[in-house]
Amino acid sequence: MIAFRFSSLIRRNLATARLAILSQLEYRLNFFVDACLQPLLLIAVEGVLWWSIFSSSGSATIKGFPRDAYLAYVVWAGFFGRLSANWMYESKMCREIELGTINAIITRPISFYEYYFSQFMGYKALCTAASLIIPIIISVGAGFSIRWFYLPAALALLFGYLAFTYTLSYCVAVCGFFTTRVSSFTAVKNFTLWLLCGDLFPLDLLPYPLARIILALPFCCGVYLPISLLTGRQSLEVVPQGCLSLAIGTLLAGYLGRVLWRRGISTYAGTGA
Repeated sequence: MIAFRFSSLIRRNLATARLAILSQLEYRLNFFVDACLQPLLLIAVEGVLWWSIFSSSGSATIKGFPRDAYLAYVVWAGFFGRLSANWMYESKMCREIELGTINAIITRPISFYEYYFSQFMGYKALCTAASLIIPIIISVGAGFSIRWFYLPAALALLFGYLAFTYTLSYCVAVCGFFTTRVSSFTAVKNFTLWLLCGDLFPLDLLPYPLARIILALPFCCGVYLPISLLTGRQSLEVVPQGCLSLAIGTLLAGYLGRVLWRRGISTYAGTGA
């Protein structure tokens, strides 16, 4: 019986993930712009910025790292930052509750959390497969010093972070049971994640006490820690700490989401579409 339930769980989640992949590939130009062109434009802007910083500073290193180390960070941050973003499926979940179309989901043999989680992960797997080749080509062509054997660990941290941020998004979305609009919550959450994940700049540039606190939180596992493994800013010793913070953060967010869901669904009228 347990094996049957587990098999059913895997099948329905894989089917939902496949649905997300097919829907994204239906509009290939939009997918290309989202997964490849946007990160390339961001890399160009931030690359010029760091080049100017080194040119004007007159120093060969900043915090002990040369210019190429920062340019390599920019190249990978453009893609890891885009891969770690989760606003699209959060907006879909918020609309489902706001408009009442969640009725069509809660009557299916799959939970609301599962339904969008498997789609979200399927979409991110597709984006990773399509876009990861670009920073690899740029790094090889530019001669950046990349520790390629850490790439699996970096990707593992990224997907653990995606599970964590998706659970946060789920918490924000189910707040829609208690308030009409939650878009302001989404904006605040996304801006906070953007600052704390290391997408804007390497987090080790912060003052020591602040950097130590932020690096102990799960947010840095989305961009800073994976890229730091690849570029040599951090050693493999940070992976267990990152996995632990991600596990604790995901469990806490999952518990909060479960409480909010139970209280919200118990009062939900279901009068929408």
